[in-house]
Amino acid sequence: MKLIIVDDEILVRKGIIMTVDWDGLGINEVIEAGNGEQALSLIREKEIDIVITDIKMPKMDGLTLIERLKECRPGAVVIVLSCVNDMDSVRKALKFGGALDYIPKLSMSTDELVETLKKAISYVDKSKNYVTKDLKEILPSFFTSSQDEQLRKAIEYGEKEDIDKLFQEILCGAYVLRGKWKESREWEDLIGVFSSLIKRYNIDVNQFFSKFKCIKEVTENETSLEEMVNYLKNIAYCVKETIEQEKKESYDENIYKAIGYIKERYDQNIRSKEVASYINMSEGYFSKYFKKIIGVNFTDYVNHIKIEKAKELLIRKKLTIQEVSEKIGYTNCSYFSQIFKEIEGVTPKQYQKANNTVKNT
Repeated sequence: MKLIIVDDEILVRKGIIMTVDWDGLGINEVIEAGNGEQALSLIREKEIDIVITDIKMPKMDGLTLIERLKECRPGAVVIVLSCVNDMDSVRKALKFGGALDYIPKLSMSTDELVETLKKAISYVDKSKNYVTKDLKEILPSFFTSSQDEQLRKAIEYGEKEDIDKLFQEILCGAYVLRGKWKESREWEDLIGVFSSLIKRYNIDVNQFFSKFKCIKEVTENETSLEEMVNYLKNIAYCVKETIEQEKKESYDENIYKAIGYIKERYDQNIRSKEVASYINMSEGYFSKYFKKIIGVNFTDYVNHIKIEKAKELLIRKKLTIQEVSEKIGYTNCSYFSQIFKEIEGVTPKQYQKANNTVKNT
């Protein structure tokens, strides 16, 4: 089995090479490349099985390399090296590029690297038999990019009911697989969502997943598609609970007070100066402190809280868009619609119409 490490930092490449017992893993050739262009040439020439790649590189970046692999080496398994500020690109690589997993550069441990490599090796072995004997028969997709984003939001910010609703949609979509549902690799995409969320909060991925059976074992043991979806839904619950516990442990009393203050006053025009004063901090320090702990700036967080409440009002109450806007503290209805669309991807009116249609069917 052959592997290539693609990174423009030579110390990163050498560090990975010296860390792993490659022979013990059954990898008999490890190659290096300093950018995507060089890597692509080597991958074609050497018929590489596993690609470990950085995202930001000169000449050809990691996302472009992953996209080009679909043409010249579709069976190659990709692992992404990431920095904290690369998370949007990592997400694209995982969902749209088909990368198997990612490893954070700065906090990478030998155990985590080896476990990820073992998973990749398993995928290489399985990929030879993944598509059915008739190579023209490709399994249809059922887990959409929109559902990927919705699942992340539901786990991080939503309620269990949001997860329930989403997995019901996923189940309905998965019926298209008919009797071949056990062969789909999109179950691993769902696990990938869970894994990336857990890593984002610096939770030990191996320790978390040690409580659950691997997907291969589940597909062998579960007797129905419904049981499979329900199993994954329960993992989603656990991810949510674990993240919430991690947040509680990392937030201090001041942030709790600030968040409580915001949630109680979602119907007002809340300013950071006002909240900072409430918890006895200067506005400048509070803004930096809030973003450091929560991960988003104050304004974005307040808008998210308001829009979540707006969604509830749009579905459960017979209110006009203007009335909903006023009830969540936006005096300008156009501004409310703009913020709503930025967060949800549709206008309030489109959201209300779509959900009322679903409700009445």
